[in-house]
Amino acid sequence: MDEEERFEELMLFEKSREKWGLRSQILMCAEEAGELAVATLHLERQVKDKSKSWESFAEEIADVEFMIAEMKHYFPRIQDKIDKYRAEKRKYLRGLLKLKDT
Repeated sequence: MDEEERFEELMLFEKSREKWGLRSQILMCAEEAGELAVATLHLERQVKDKSKSWESFAEEIADVEFMIAEMKHYFPRIQDKIDKYRAEKRKYLRGLLKLKDT
């Protein structure tokens, strides 16, 4: 993403908060996460149009990524906590895979 696109996203985040409020945007994040869960489950179903399932999956990932970026914008101090938990998840997964700590 270039600087212009990043600036546009930040403006959209602020306009969204102004129009719908922070609470609504938090709920939208939860809704999008739920839609991603459904799209993920549909990948395993025996559906006729697998390409449609993959398109839906990709779209929902994009929606969730967008909402996560929006939440990080609204709560900038949360990044330290996210980094801490990601490090813990990596360590846990390394243990499950029986890999050495780095």
